[in-house]
Amino acid sequence: MAIVLLVSFGTEHRVLSATQNEVITKVRDLFHIPQEYEIKLQRYSQDWGEWLTIDQSEIKNRDKVRVQSCIMDLTNIATCSTLTSDPVPACSSIFSSVMEDSLENDPFSSLESEIEPVATTNQTSPFTTSAEESEPPTTRAKTATGRVKLELKSWPVDVKIPCENMSPQLRSTLDQGIFPTTKQRRQLIQVLYDYMLQFGRYPSRFHYEQVAQQLIKEYPCLAQNNIPSAKPYDYWKLKISDKFREMNGKVWETWLMKRDEGRWMQDESTKKTPDWKKVKALMEITFHERRGDITNKMMVQDIKEKYPFLFSITEIHNEFERITGVAGVTTITKNLRPFVEGILHFPYKDKHAENFIKTTFANKLTEAVTMEKAEEIKVIAALSLLPSLFKKNPSSIMGTKDEHSNENLAPFLLVSSKNIFEADGFVVNCEQVEVCSCKTFMEGLALLVESFWVFDMQYPKATKDIYNFMECCLFKLKAVKPSRCVYSVLTKLSFPDST
Repeated sequence: MAIVLLVSFGTEHRVLSATQNEVITKVRDLFHIPQEYEIKLQRYSQDWGEWLTIDQSEIKNRDKVRVQSCIMDLTNIATCSTLTSDPVPACSSIFSSVMEDSLENDPFSSLESEIEPVATTNQTSPFTTSAEESEPPTTRAKTATGRVKLELKSWPVDVKIPCENMSPQLRSTLDQGIFPTTKQRRQLIQVLYDYMLQFGRYPSRFHYEQVAQQLIKEYPCLAQNNIPSAKPYDYWKLKISDKFREMNGKVWETWLMKRDEGRWMQDESTKKTPDWKKVKALMEITFHERRGDITNKMMVQDIKEKYPFLFSITEIHNEFERITGVAGVTTITKNLRPFVEGILHFPYKDKHAENFIKTTFANKLTEAVTMEKAEEIKVIAALSLLPSLFKKNPSSIMGTKDEHSNENLAPFLLVSSKNIFEADGFVVNCEQVEVCSCKTFMEGLALLVESFWVFDMQYPKATKDIYNFMECCLFKLKAVKPSRCVYSVLTKLSFPDST
């Protein structure tokens, strides 16, 4: 007796009519899956909350069935050849491997090691895209295990804008030194996107910058300052990045089919109450891959799309602890207290600090009705004065949205009010992307410092001593030594509590 079922393979969904014994055969014909590739059928279990592998004899009429096959990874992705890998295991197998073993023996973890040697031998530049990021292959060769090895194009040492791919009108406009129209700018971005795509679907920050710089070098007219609130260099860099995010979004669902934990975290991120225990476990096992993406200078917006849970208070703290072994907020709370009185009585020479201590802080302190409240006010005041210790305005690391420059791409702490004692919302912003938000000033500063580590960013030169002080004195990072300026400040601080 024939049954009717909904069959999903990658991004394709089809209604299939067949007898139970014919299901796999009909699925092969329907999706053109070769005989040499194994097929697994999965059905969603309400009891377990996972997709479970089933035999075709277990399928019932009007079931919704998902097809897993060696050929499924990266199918139907434009401009990319098919990449084959072992069948993706169900989420249940991933969760058990988190608790019992590393992913060394997991079917989908070994794909990187198979591809990596080929990518390494073909690299001619230290900025070549990583093997897992790079997608389209130029040649393919099967290994003994039946997987496909990829021979990747290396990122060129000298980037050249592909003028030959521009339309005659666009090229004529640029050759005449005329700034392109909106339509022509879109055409130009498409040309640059097509050029960069041959080296990988996830370019690094270096790649975006190199192409943008070369574009302005070859066509100086593009560097005209007639674009509101953006420098020409940043404009082209961000526009190309936007194009990649737009196009990657269209293939991301299919890409996630390669890894069940990726799809699970994507789905879970949309829930009001995620399963944080599973999230933490999966963030642990994807740490190595994630650090590879970040240290290759993937744009923050791209990181957010690929690893949504990283952009939460809990996981920023966890990621920082994975990197440094230090629990941020807990450590700051403990280590700040010996410095509070010294910071409040430091011999400041700038008017901002003097006015803050004599008016804002003094007035707030008079409102304290308990010793506990007074101590809380002192802690907030001391934290807000950290920039002043190094003769910097607090706006160098934090401020309201009006005070935050659109040109500042480094992590920055947005506060809800200019009066720090009235602020009840704090947002860490990085590359114009919201990382996470919190309710307390101390946690906001902790998240700010942690974001530099998590996204592998250097401190701005003007504020590096502020962050160095926090690393050495508040976070107590053993690998970090105080700078000469920080050491000088420490010698001037008094510690009433220790006398």
